[in-house]
Amino acid sequence: MAQQLHWKSFLKAQTRNPRFLWQMVSGILALGIACAVVIQFLPIRASNAPDLVLIPSTSTAGDPIDSISMFESILADSEIEFSGILDVLPGLWDLLGAEKANDGTLDRVRNLLVSSDHFDISQRQIALGLWESLGQEFPVSGLVQSATAEPPVRWANWALGVFWHSREDLDDAASAYEREGRFEDAIAARRKAVELYLANEDLAALERLNRDPRYTKILDQQIALELAIARRDWWAVWWILPQTELDLTSWGTCIIAALTGLFWILFSFQAGLGLSPRQARFWIYLSGVGLGVLSIWPTTFAVIYQDTVWQLEEGTTLASGLRFYILGVGLREELCKLLFVIPLAPWLVRRRDDLEMLITSACVGLGFAAFENIQYFGASFSTSSIPRYLTANFFHMAATGIGGLWLCRAIRLPRECGSHFLAIFGIIVFAHGLYDSFFAVPALVQYSLGSMIIYILLCYQFFHELRHHRKSAPETISLTANFLAGVSLLTSISLVYVTAILGLRLALITCLGPALSTGLMVYMFLREMPESMVQV
Repeated sequence: MAQQLHWKSFLKAQTRNPRFLWQMVSGILALGIACAVVIQFLPIRASNAPDLVLIPSTSTAGDPIDSISMFESILADSEIEFSGILDVLPGLWDLLGAEKANDGTLDRVRNLLVSSDHFDISQRQIALGLWESLGQEFPVSGLVQSATAEPPVRWANWALGVFWHSREDLDDAASAYEREGRFEDAIAARRKAVELYLANEDLAALERLNRDPRYTKILDQQIALELAIARRDWWAVWWILPQTELDLTSWGTCIIAALTGLFWILFSFQAGLGLSPRQARFWIYLSGVGLGVLSIWPTTFAVIYQDTVWQLEEGTTLASGLRFYILGVGLREELCKLLFVIPLAPWLVRRRDDLEMLITSACVGLGFAAFENIQYFGASFSTSSIPRYLTANFFHMAATGIGGLWLCRAIRLPRECGSHFLAIFGIIVFAHGLYDSFFAVPALVQYSLGSMIIYILLCYQFFHELRHHRKSAPETISLTANFLAGVSLLTSISLVYVTAILGLRLALITCLGPALSTGLMVYMFLREMPESMVQV
């Protein structure tokens, strides 16, 4: 017993010692960097990592030389399929632009395609044909001949699909991918054809493909969903949705997304402890996570309804972008999450415990974010996806936690808190929409620092509420130590995984922005939590 008490005292002291905390964080991050350095020399690639779209668009473009260097790295990776090489060419062309043809950058890319050991002779001709076509209105004759031959040359129709897709001609692009799908192993091409027919709302083509045995196992539920949407059969849409929600193609990213969600669940449980752990109702926190997962269902339904009935599309202008992200993304996500706080509100209001209201509502947001990340990463992975690993979970937790807290207060005291809740809900919806707009709306991308400011203000408000309402008994391992260890570990794991795909240099560049946002979140936590002995 004495030895047990000794270890408890030791852990209590160490996990509140600023020097120990910074040594722990530094050690975890150093270990992550060391693993990333080692893994780039190993002949492995992150398992089941899907084809990557790595070349940035013109709206987020950096130095063309950096993009060509990135393209060289892609060509040097023998694990990337030929289709992935073709997919990045339009983005590279848009970045370099025809106006820069005289400086030799376009010829440099052409020479890279000619000299690459990544291709056989046929693939080299197809890649060159696509590259030369990108500067013209129509694809070059050699590429067309290869695609229309009987039988067609492998990958020629994929290249045509890439070309027409870059011209936003979804019909011709889908037809090209469908012709490529005649090859037995061209599953990805058949999937592309279905996705583009879906995007183009070509119901006749979808009906035709649905009768083809090669297509029925690919996206059959997606086809049924699209047909139900076209008929405005909303009841059928509602019940088909759960069958189409999760499509896992990359287990590596899904595991990381699941680990991120698990860390925040453990953090929420510890943050929700009252003066006595026996008084904490962990079942209501777990129920919140489960309800958050379920909130994806009506959110997706709202996406479809807004797109179909409201004609709410992202667009390219500032006005259309803000309308889409505020009235679309922000409104539907925050509203649906709060709707799933309501089933737990009777228990929360009866207890009159603001800490439980805050943490339970945050758990609803966490369940939403965790499932959305698994769903999101399971379908795709790109350099634009990395910030979600480290920021999306807590963003949803903080937004729903604050909104749910005031919702419960409004239910308990409607006259005093009702107007406050409506005002706070409107602010959260606006902040959420604006946060996404800074990443996606072309006119705002250059001001992307604004998204970081919104994120930090949201972090501050959540931790401020947590500090005000959390009055817990002394813990063996402090909440600060668990928080810092978890965030550091997730950052290291993300760096290692991205390094396994991109290499260390590109991984460091890619993870820099998200790591900075995470660092500022950590600063807000250390600044607000009363148990912390870290002077900031």
